[in-house]
Amino acid sequence: LEGEFADMDGWNAEADAETMLNGLGITSEFHDMYMKDLDGNQKVKVLLAQALFGDPDILLLDEPTNHLDLKSINWLENFLLNFKNTVIVVSHDRHFLNKVCTHIADIDYSRIQLYVGNYDFWYEYSQMQIQQAKDQHSVPAEGSAYHFDARSDLQSRKRRSCPIEVRSKSRNITVSNL
Repeated sequence: LEGEFADMDGWNAEADAETMLNGLGITSEFHDMYMKDLDGNQKVKVLLAQALFGDPDILLLDEPTNHLDLKSINWLENFLLNFKNTVIVVSHDRHFLNKVCTHIADIDYSRIQLYVGNYDFWYEYSQMQIQQAKDQHSVPAEGSAYHFDARSDLQSRKRRSCPIEVRSKSRNITVSNL
């Protein structure tokens, strides 16, 4: 039993918990208090520390920056950047997503599209896709008056081709890479 305890790094558990709580802004004076005696923001931080504790294989975090101050958010960002295992984050905090995400899964109308990159990359790419779809639908019907300039069309295609190449490279993502 003692061997299993040592394998799970049990001897350092209390110090690790204290480091997490302090990093999230829960000072030592609150470490021995009951949850019922903490305020709402402190409870959220304690529950977040509980989820992060013990080096889990997978972290699923839903809006983890809610109710956190900037110092706690910065600590969480650094923690996640150094976290070696898989993290899945659902968040509306684009600054946080830009800092910690290496892949974005866009779930829209029962379809999942994976992108390699942070939130800003996903956003720029999705805006470009929307514009390309609009451009394709705005081409005049056959037989109507339409001026075609081959050089400008080729230049336009060259400008649009770069992100498409990036996208095609990102299609090689597998679940194990996330």
